[in-house]
Amino acid sequence: MVVAGQLLLGIALALGIFTRWSGLWLACMFAFIILAVNIPTNGLISEQGGLSFEPALFYFVPGVVLFFTGAGKFSLEYLLVGRHRHSTID
Repeated sequence: MVVAGQLLLGIALALGIFTRWSGLWLACMFAFIILAVNIPTNGLISEQGGLSFEPALFYFVPGVVLFFTGAGKFSLEYLLVGRHRHSTID
């Protein structure tokens, strides 16, 4: 299910559809990976001195950012739904 989720979320993000929901699910998925897999297995600090969950963090942070910002005007969602649904900051 994780592989299918990552594949579908990646496609949705690449196309720019359901961006906020995809970002939220991406962040939730990698938060679960960090809390359930990385930290119990490796602890907080790796043997090299960095965070043990740093690779998963590189996917968690963009998910959170996309959830709060959305795709913007260069997305398929913007073309389909239109400008009236997005904020006037664009």
